[in-house]
Formats: sequence, structure tokens, C-alpha cells
Amino acid sequence: MKVVIFVIVLALMCVSCSKSSSQVPSKEQEIAKLEAQIQQLKRSSAVSATPDPNRPSKELFKRLLDEDLGKTLRSIKNENFIFPNTWPVNGYCKEDFAPLLEAGLVKELPATYYVAGTTKIPGVRFELTDYGSKFYRIDTGESRRLTQYGKQVSYGVFVYGKYRVKEIISYTEPMSGSSTAITEVKYTYDCGPDIAPWTKLEVVQNISDVLKADAQRLFEDTKVFVLTNEGWQIRQ
Repeated sequence: MKVVIFVIVLALMCVSCSKSSSQVPSKEQEIAKLEAQIQQLKRSSAVSATPDPNRPSKELFKRLLDEDLGKTLRSIKNENFIFPNTWPVNGYCKEDFAPLLEAGLVKELPATYYVAGTTKIPGVRFELTDYGSKFYRIDTGESRRLTQYGKQVSYGVFVYGKYRVKEIISYTEPMSGSSTAITEVKYTYDCGPDIAPWTKLEVVQNISDVLKADAQRLFEDTKVFVLTNEGWQIRQ
């Protein structure tokens, strides 16, 4: 009887040990579990390390301001004389083309004109140079003028560059207003080193006070930015 009881107890102990050993993870299972945890930590770190694209910074506001300033090309518009929209041009107003000649934007060609239909007189006409063609554009905006026939015609301009941010001086800490964040950005800007070389000529600068300022000055301004669903935008 004692032997039977001993055998039964021994059998139960073996079954218990068998169950316990089957519940212990194997070495491979432990490694797989650790690798899964490592991958989860990496994904969590990547998410937390992703920068906020709308986080205020000088770099962010410089990029946004450069995009806005670059929408408008700076161009020379003679305040007393409208550049033509077709070339060549008869040289009845030769003095108006003198600065463009010195800048190498146009060239002078000999021409013959007729007076009263029969009398020939020598003269000149002006044509764009290859160099000038790089800067010449037809302006469909501010330079539109009414012709003598009552039609609006676009005239020509010489583009010399565009504004770009020189420095972001400061920006205010975004404050809540009208259920959104607002900040004021103070900055300087100019046409930068890419401004057309011919703008440095005094005779060209004398054509337009605007061009003279663009060629010589560093400007300062302040813009208000508003945080929208599309990111920071300049308040108009």
C-alpha cells in the first residue's frame, strides 16, 4: 500500500514538473520578445523625435517671408517714359534710351526716316541686345496704360531682381488671439547679391527713385503671422 501511494505521488510530481516546464518561455521566445520591445521603443522614439513643422523659429519665418517676397519681381520702370512692348524702336527720343545703352541692355542701329513721304533723313533705332533680353519682360500689371485708341496695352520692363530676407531680427512669443496663435516678425530685406549688375550704374539709377533705393538700401519691416490649419500665414 505504501508503495502504491509513493508511485502515485511521484507520478503527480512528474506531471506538475512537466506543466511548469512547458510554461517557461524558451530562449528563442525570450529573444523574440526582447526584439519586439526594442522595435516598439524605436517607433516611439521616432514619433517623439519628429519636429513640429509649425514650431516658431527664425528659419521657418525666413523661408515663409522669402516665398512671399519672391512673388514680385523688381523691375525698372521709367517714371517719365514707358518702355515699349515691341522692338526695334524708332529713336525719336534718343535721350530716353541713353541709360539703357550704357547698361548694355539695348543697342543703337542706323535707320532712315521719311518726312512728308519723300524726304529722307538719317536717324537711329534701338534694339534689345542678347544681354538685355535676359532682363526684359512684358508687364501686364502696374505698367498698363490706355492707348490713344482707348485700349489697355502692356508695356515692357527690365527685371533686375527680387527681394529676399537679409535677417530675422526677432519674433514675439506666439500669443493666443481669436482662437489662434499670433506672432510679430521683425526682419530686414534687400535685393541681395543677385541684383542685376547694371543697377549699380548712376545713370541707370537716375531713371527711377525706386530702383535707386533697391540698389542701395537695406529695408526693415514687421509682419504679423497667424497660425492656421495650413500652417503659419502672413496676415493680410
